[in-house]
Amino acid sequence: EFLADLTGRNKIANAKHNILAYRIGSDKFKIIEGFDSDGEKRGAEPVMHLLRVLDLTNVAVVVTR
Repeated sequence: EFLADLTGRNKIANAKHNILAYRIGSDKFKIIEGFDSDGEKRGAEPVMHLLRVLDLTNVAVVVTR
């Protein structure tokens, strides 16, 4: 739903790729995470790696290009 809302906006809808990475949860043992490279080879993996290294939670990052 989050990404669908963003991609419905004109500037983002015209982008070639919308790369998504997210980590949600307040307990280190119950973190839900995921990513989508939107067809770009390994596009979201570096973003997810950074979220993990910085131990960020309750965050979603979308890189649009």
